[in-house]
Parts: sequence; C-alpha cells; structure tokens
Amino acid sequence: TRVGTANLVAPSATAGAVWLTSYQIGTDMRTAAGTAREVSVSGAPLRPQVRLPSGYVIDQATDRGLLLIPVRPQSGTPVYKLWDPAAPRASRTFAGVIAASSTEIAWTSRCAPTCQIQVLDLATGRQTVISLPASRSAASGAFSPDGGFLALQVSFASNGRAPGELCQQWR
Repeated sequence: TRVGTANLVAPSATAGAVWLTSYQIGTDMRTAAGTAREVSVSGAPLRPQVRLPSGYVIDQATDRGLLLIPVRPQSGTPVYKLWDPAAPRASRTFAGVIAASSTEIAWTSRCAPTCQIQVLDLATGRQTVISLPASRSAASGAFSPDGGFLALQVSFASNGRAPGELCQQWR
C-alpha cells in the first residue's frame, strides 16, 4: 500500500501509521534538517509536519516523542535523542540503544566487568536494570508486542563471535 513519497520511513507509536521524512532534492541528509510527517496507512496526515533537528533522522516514534539518531554518528557509540517536536530541546539522550518500541527504550554501556541493560518504561518513567552473565554483551534486541519481554542477541566473549539469544522478562 502506498502511503506517500519520502526519503525515509520510521515506525509510529500510533497503530496503523508511519513517519515519513523528506529532504529537498540536492541536500545532504547528514547536515540538513528533514521534514517529517505522520501518516495513516491510507496516506492521510495525522498531525502537522515537523522539522527535524539538522543531521538527525527518526529511528522510532514513542509515546513520549521521537527517538532520533544522527545520520552521521561521531566516533564511538551513537547518541540517540528523545525529542518532543513541541519542545525546544531533547528531553533525554541515550547512548548504546539496542531496542526501542513505542513504550520502552533499552540501552547498554561499555561492559566492564559485566554488562547491564537499562530499560526505561516511557509511560511510568520506571527504569529497570538487567545484568547479563559474565563475559557476555548485548549486540541488539527487540521488545515483545506486549512489552513484557526483551529478546537480546548476546555475544559470548569466550570466542568473540558466537551469537546467542537470551529472552528475559523485565517487568
């Protein structure tokens, strides 16, 4: 189903909708500000379009704003911004995001000596910590549709390459 023309698309927090981001022809997405609009699966606009901060794109829409990621991350781990288009500044930043949904964000920091996954419930503000077994780190993750589980792709440091999976209920 065609819903519109855009350079990028991202999941919406609204059921049956997506965010479409467009850039003027000839502009560099790494430095330009895109225009984003939320549209239904029929293509109908759901709210007024917004101008994204320069150099950022939408990774995931949430109940508390748009989770933005830099088009061109600086050296190291990209820093995501939770941004409400009505506010002048990002409400929070996250480094090392491994999973996001419309209601939760999970991230991890450098793992020394053990890895910990931080999970933020956006509705309540409650933050939960999940500790991984020694010598393991999270490469990526996804929340279950009901938000009660976080599935993680886990790397084992013993050989540095063997992926594994860990599914943990975090609520």
